[in-house]
Amino acid sequence: MIVFRDGYDQAGFMPVKCSPDAPQTVDIMLLKKDGSYNFVPWDNLQSWNAKAFGLLTSGIDQATARSRCDDLKEQRPAVLACFFNIVTAVAAIPFRREQHSTISKK
Repeated sequence: MIVFRDGYDQAGFMPVKCSPDAPQTVDIMLLKKDGSYNFVPWDNLQSWNAKAFGLLTSGIDQATARSRCDDLKEQRPAVLACFFNIVTAVAAIPFRREQHSTISKK
């Protein structure tokens, strides 16, 4: 299955077995051709994603963490986007409580 729209990069997924007896759902995200990153402002980060905020500020003061985050936004936005994607994905994994404590301490 390939999906396309003017102004966006095409995206696809395979294999998709089509059958009237077994409907399938495929989630595909199209990205703008001239897209850019749109990060949450630092002042809203803690309420938007407390775990990411905690990781970014772990062991340093908030001013230093904010400066590092701003530097990443300007110089390496793909790295910061990757960080947020990983934190979001890990937060969705149903760890047992003792596993979660061990992982977040590392």
